[in-house]
Amino acid sequence: MSCARSSVPDGLSRVAGTSSGFNPYSPVPISVHPTDIVVENEALRIDWQDGLRSVIPLVALRRACSCTACRTGEGMRSGLYLPVVSGSASRVRELLLVSSSLLRVVWEDGHDRSLYRFSDLRTLVPPSTPPLR
Repeated sequence: MSCARSSVPDGLSRVAGTSSGFNPYSPVPISVHPTDIVVENEALRIDWQDGLRSVIPLVALRRACSCTACRTGEGMRSGLYLPVVSGSASRVRELLLVSSSLLRVVWEDGHDRSLYRFSDLRTLVPPSTPPLR
């Protein structure tokens, strides 16, 4: 499953009037923007502009959800809190590019509040160099 907009066009983080494209107010440096985001083999694979690749297990991604329902008593009372993630709770239904620095994940169990900053995804599992093809 590919992201609806899996390729981030050049210039999304560029600030008008700057030649370098560096945005000092952006939460994500240009070097950590993804060029491709794909769900494969029970993991979220992200290829970054700097040539590195992150492979984040879907279970770890779901556990990292920081929405209020997952992190508060509301989630525990409603059954959305998932100390052990399995089944449809760890399968992705849809990936949506919300902005140049934010990815939304909709899970098969209906949970649709999972928002992840690219800077957080970059640090969730340290990226590595992808294998040569």
